[in-house]
Amino acid sequence: MPSQHPEAIGYGHVVESYVTRTYGGLPRYLVLNGGRFLGPPVVAHHTLYPDMIADAAAINDEELEALLGYEWRSRLTAGWLIGVDRRERFRALISDLLLASEVCYSGGACCFALARFGTHADAEILTAYLDHYLPRTDLHTIFWYKRDLERFIRLWATDHPSLLAHMDFSGYKWATADEFVDRLMANERQYRDLSLRMMAEVSQMTSFPALKRHESAESLIAEAREAVDHLRGLVDRQRVAHEQQSQFDDELLTYRAVVEAQHGFEAKLAALKERFLELERMDNRQKAGRLFEPFLNDVFRLFDMEPRLSYSLEYEQIDGSLTFDTDDYIVEAKWWQEAIQPHHLYSFNEKVRRKGKNSLGIFISVNGFTSGAREAYREGTPFLTMEGLDFFYVLDGRLTLDELLRRKKRHANETGSCYFPATMFPG
Repeated sequence: MPSQHPEAIGYGHVVESYVTRTYGGLPRYLVLNGGRFLGPPVVAHHTLYPDMIADAAAINDEELEALLGYEWRSRLTAGWLIGVDRRERFRALISDLLLASEVCYSGGACCFALARFGTHADAEILTAYLDHYLPRTDLHTIFWYKRDLERFIRLWATDHPSLLAHMDFSGYKWATADEFVDRLMANERQYRDLSLRMMAEVSQMTSFPALKRHESAESLIAEAREAVDHLRGLVDRQRVAHEQQSQFDDELLTYRAVVEAQHGFEAKLAALKERFLELERMDNRQKAGRLFEPFLNDVFRLFDMEPRLSYSLEYEQIDGSLTFDTDDYIVEAKWWQEAIQPHHLYSFNEKVRRKGKNSLGIFISVNGFTSGAREAYREGTPFLTMEGLDFFYVLDGRLTLDELLRRKKRHANETGSCYFPATMFPG
């Protein structure tokens, strides 16, 4: 089945809506593929179950077809959604995709869908799939004589004596081959590389000199070649799957790094919130004011705004500065009991103006600004204002500091007003 991006057929929304929505920082397809949600509930995944049920009922057939026609992430998710809602009309398409196995990982989702359908016809499809991809005849077809099969097995198992322990080579050849494969599969993780190397070696066979001695050489060689061709196809698929597995592993590592970084960020933000509330509770307001400056520095540093603590010029004291969106801002911060008056903003405005024509500033007053101060810079301002609730919104995770400043700056550019608290943000 050729791969086609859903956007090409007018369903560009389906990937974001159904495939990549996140749970605990991981996209849905990674959670489904990992299978961890099938065990004890994971807090980060607690909404996966109701979401899957709701989405399985809501998604229409055309959207499902768009997902099935795309790459493995979309096919995997579609298979699960089809299974959850038991969309039996997709049985034929699911069967074709499963038997073709063009991409990795989606096979498990197709098997889940067929198991959910639960009819005899679905069991036959699954049996056909297993018969096709788990053949047990190749070795004893390729190695017609017992001694050749035994020699081959002993050669490859030299470094793995446990594979040969108590193995009976005197029985039927097909039984010997099956027992050896069973031993490999019983500890698949340990013997995976050995199995793949053996398969690759056999799949490269082009001649069968031992079979030429047999009176039915022509038919036996034809069967051996057919078995080798089939094995070669499996090896090629395994090679592609291995490449896709590497891609998947890299993707998973990237997401895990993002999640871990996010968790670390959230922990630091929570600690800053607690510091802010502690400063608010302090009886010694002078001490709280002194501690407010390093607190602000830590907040700005968390959001990569390159803060600089207070510094002195020849005629004035600057509380600090920061960089945001390539612009430099001088910062003045006050945690006074009373709101900021107009003359305080006049003084700050002069500081900003003296820094240059395109200079910008941020005036922070935890206890806000009087109506007169807000009115004084309602139609033209070189600075933004922040108050205590603005900080609390950021520290509470309701919006990022970047978003807060960006929206304030846009409002100042559009209206000329320095005052636009987070409580007035739309939405």
